[in-house]
Amino acid sequence: MKRKLLYLLIPLIPILIGIFFAVYYSIPRLEFEYNSLYEGYFVSYAYGDLEEYTIPKEYKGAKVKGFSTRAFFRHKALKRIIIEDELSIEYVGRLAFSECDNLNEISIKYAKEIGKNAFAFDVSLKKIELSAPLIGGAAFYGCEALESVTLEPGIISLGSYSFSGCKNLKTLTIPDTIIDIYTGCFNSSGLEELFVPSHIKNNAYIQSLDYVKYY
Repeated sequence: MKRKLLYLLIPLIPILIGIFFAVYYSIPRLEFEYNSLYEGYFVSYAYGDLEEYTIPKEYKGAKVKGFSTRAFFRHKALKRIIIEDELSIEYVGRLAFSECDNLNEISIKYAKEIGKNAFAFDVSLKKIELSAPLIGGAAFYGCEALESVTLEPGIISLGSYSFSGCKNLKTLTIPDTIIDIYTGCFNSSGLEELFVPSHIKNNAYIQSLDYVKYY
């Protein structure tokens, strides 16, 4: 009898394991990993499918300082990220918020680096403020709703295609701290006016754009 029962249960084991992991991964929570370079924790992965997540100031006694690669990648329901201590966020990793179709609110004004494709194809994002010295390639690629971008002094590099495909972006001022603007940065955008400091007049890509105004 026991052996027969065992034979009946064995086929169910993979199903039960599958159910366990499905439930485990659906429970909303944040996972963290320590980054020794930044001496703090990064959000490494977000479980569940919430519209809103809150990023705490600290985790295990250390500051939360950034988002790892793919931390919120393709979280389709995500609308808002609340950061308890905006000043502490220094890094946003590659693809960290890419393809979050409904994301429309996040403040990363004080981050020091925005990784490649960090917000690519976030088609609901309308406004962003940045002071990160390094903005990676395609960081905001395909953000079609993006209409307001504030670039604060301190930015030194805009990567290739970083604002490409931002069709609702009509005007942009680049601060005089800029050093490099890479090829394709504003391709297929809606820009009608791009205000650029005169010290980068020799930038080949900038020279190719007919809506540039120097100051």
